[in-house]
Amino acid sequence: MAVLQQVFFLNIKSKNLQEQSFLVISVGYLLLPNLIFLLGWIRWYWAIPIASILLFAFFAFSNKNYLLDKKNDRLSHKELVLLSLVALGITFYTGIGNFTGQLIDFEKHNAVYHDLITKDWPVVYQSHQFVEEAVLLDYYLGWYLPVALLAKITTIHLTEVYAFIWSSLGLLLSLYWFLKICGSKNWWMILLFFFLGDLESVYTTIRFLAKSTISDSFNLKVLLQELKMTDIIFANFTPNYSCQMTQYEWAPQHSLGAWISTGLILHFCYFKRDNSYVLFLGSLVLLWSPFVAVGLLPIILISLTREFNSGFSGANLLAGPVLFAVMAIYYLAHFPQDFRWIWDVYENSQGLYKMPLFILIKFGLLFSIAYLLLRKDKNLQVLLITVAISLSLFPLIYIGYQADFTMRASSPAWFVLVALVVIAFKKASGKKIKYFFFGLMVLSCTRYIFYGKHFQKKIEKTTIVQSKPLTRLYEIEWFN
Repeated sequence: MAVLQQVFFLNIKSKNLQEQSFLVISVGYLLLPNLIFLLGWIRWYWAIPIASILLFAFFAFSNKNYLLDKKNDRLSHKELVLLSLVALGITFYTGIGNFTGQLIDFEKHNAVYHDLITKDWPVVYQSHQFVEEAVLLDYYLGWYLPVALLAKITTIHLTEVYAFIWSSLGLLLSLYWFLKICGSKNWWMILLFFFLGDLESVYTTIRFLAKSTISDSFNLKVLLQELKMTDIIFANFTPNYSCQMTQYEWAPQHSLGAWISTGLILHFCYFKRDNSYVLFLGSLVLLWSPFVAVGLLPIILISLTREFNSGFSGANLLAGPVLFAVMAIYYLAHFPQDFRWIWDVYENSQGLYKMPLFILIKFGLLFSIAYLLLRKDKNLQVLLITVAISLSLFPLIYIGYQADFTMRASSPAWFVLVALVVIAFKKASGKKIKYFFFGLMVLSCTRYIFYGKHFQKKIEKTTIVQSKPLTRLYEIEWFN
């Protein structure tokens, strides 16, 4: 027991180890699904050596001597309890656990859980309506596997409860790292974490009023309809940047891995300048979301430029590449997704000439003000420019039925952008621009009012036990 306490930092007398404990728990959270995947999907003579390498890297990380956080940077026990309650409350509201209404994507989530629990691993569908041979369940399983394994061992009837607890823990870790990066414990920052979005609603209203003035007609129903659209600029054809609350409501399997990994890499690798585990951390995200892993690359690269020599470690040179190779081979079994540029998707290349407007409305105005306020801090300036480049380039790539790449690969950059907006606002204290900046932030948060879960159609309430198998969920080819 003493050894376990030392490894996982559970000694309650070590009050200065809060940051260290959260580092270890966060890495363990990302690692656990990978270990389950290796032992459940891969032949044992490959799985055991690779899992051993990952565990070796994890225990080396756990036993590393860290620069401890300052006392005034730590969250008190009361603040941690409050943060936990926020994580539980938000997770409850999103529908995870099936306590409240669930959005349509939960039909897929529930089907994945159902098949992982009721079928042998690796999951193979012997009969399928669109191909003649058996097909493998080839999906981003990071969020699902720990819950499915626990339900498989105990009972499928508790799957929703397990999913609720597992997701709430992930959200707590995400919020913790967000607060650490922002360097403050003001609770208004939590609101920005969830709700800071784009200025789409403002643009839509101005556009509507201009059209109404020209046509001399005003129809409030039309305005409300347009405000509920995903993206008015591209006629709802979805290259889009949603606020993080919306991302969590629809795609927790992408969001949690994105937020935790970005927070870890920023705090540990970029600001503390220890890159000895940065590639290892990046590889852990692949099972959570390959698109998120791509979105992490710019942040990993700028971290390495700050302390390149520390990147030469066993975890980076062995554990990271080995896991990357396994996941690359696994995803090669997936049905090929068309790679298109945005101008290939829209007629007359309108996607190209609308991009400057998209960039301005989605993040450009917030970026500009934040850049003015942070331009004297070179570290933050580099981060901000990296985010701007990433968010400008990702929409050009169109992969998936509804531009999935853009929405998911942007998650790390959006996490950083929200944190830097918070830091910039704190630096604006006493400056006239603060009021304009505050107004922009408030207007950005209104996007959720018109596009949040409360406005979306909910699926009929069914349990995971009652779910259809994934391949029989929808009788349409693009889904299957």
